[in-house]
Amino acid sequence: MVGVERWSLLALLSWAALIFAFSSVPGRAMPDIGSTDWLFHAGEYLVLGALAANHLVVRGWSGFKAAAAGWAGCVLYGAGDEAHQLLVPGRCASASDLAADAAGAFLGVVLVVLAIRVTGRGARG
Repeated sequence: MVGVERWSLLALLSWAALIFAFSSVPGRAMPDIGSTDWLFHAGEYLVLGALAANHLVVRGWSGFKAAAAGWAGCVLYGAGDEAHQLLVPGRCASASDLAADAAGAFLGVVLVVLAIRVTGRGARG
C-alpha cells in the first residue's frame, strides 16, 4: 500500500506543479481563449480534486472526509494560485477563476466518491 500512496501523492503534486507552471506564464504569452477560460480552470481543478480525494482515500480516509478535505485543499490551492498570479506580469487574480476552480474541484471529488460507492472500494468509515 505504501507504493500506491507514493504514486498517488506524486500524481497529485505533479498536477499541482503543472497548474503552478501554467499560472506562471506571463499574460502576453498566453493564448486568447476568450470566454472559455472558466472551462480550463474547472478542468484543471477537476483533475486536482480527483487526485486529492483519491490520495486521501488511499491513505485510509473515508469517502466523505476525503472529498471534504480534498475540496477544501483545492480551494485553498486555487486561492494561493490566484494570489501568485498577481506577481506574474500581465496576469491578475480573479474571483470568477477561483469559483471555476472550486466548482471543478467539487466535481472531481464527487466523481471519486461516486466511484468508491459504485466499486465498493476505498477506506471504511
